[in-house]
Amino acid sequence: MTDEVRERAATAMNTHRVQYDEAQMLVSDSVLAEARTVNDEISILYGLLRRIDGGVPQPDDTIEQAKRQLKDLWPHLKSMREAMRMDLGVSSGKNESVKH
Repeated sequence: MTDEVRERAATAMNTHRVQYDEAQMLVSDSVLAEARTVNDEISILYGLLRRIDGGVPQPDDTIEQAKRQLKDLWPHLKSMREAMRMDLGVSSGKNESVKH
């Protein structure tokens, strides 16, 4: 990665951590459960990318694995979105399609 990409990734991760920390104080338990799953998956993906970039990858740390983890993140994001909409009372509870 370039220094610019590293800086953007670190800024995005730090922003995510602040928002997740704030969410722990504000959102319902059902939303927090979904947010925790998303947070865990993002942290795992970020760690994998940092290890690859730092030249100290673990045996399963590959760009292909990172792509798979990113793809696997989408259903968790969709579940979190639905939990948030249900909590706000703006969802029927049916699987609403989300494009990504």
